[in-house]
Amino acid sequence: MYVKNSLTGPGGWRNNVVSYCAVPWDLYRRNRYQAVFGPHPPDRLVGLDTLNTLVIVSMVVLGAAFENPIYIDVAIVYGLLSFVATLFIAKYIEKGTF
Repeated sequence: MYVKNSLTGPGGWRNNVVSYCAVPWDLYRRNRYQAVFGPHPPDRLVGLDTLNTLVIVSMVVLGAAFENPIYIDVAIVYGLLSFVATLFIAKYIEKGTF
C-alpha cells in the first residue's frame, strides 16, 4: 500500500519554505531596532545575539527544505562564532578591555 508523504509530496512543507522563513525574518525586522537603538549596550548585545539566532534558524530551515546539509553545517559554525563573539563583547562591556 502506498502511503503519501505529506512532508515532501505535492503541497508539502518544502513548497512553503518562504512561509516558514517569514516568521524568523519578521522577528528580525522587529528586533533590529533594539540592536541598533537600544538604550544601553547590554540591550544592544541581546538584540544582536537574537538577530544571530534568527539567522541560524533560517539557515537550518533552508537546509532542511532544500535537503542540502551544507546550510546546516554553515549554521553550526556561524552559531559557534556568534557565541564566541557575544562572549567577547560582553566581557568588553563589563570590564572595558579585552
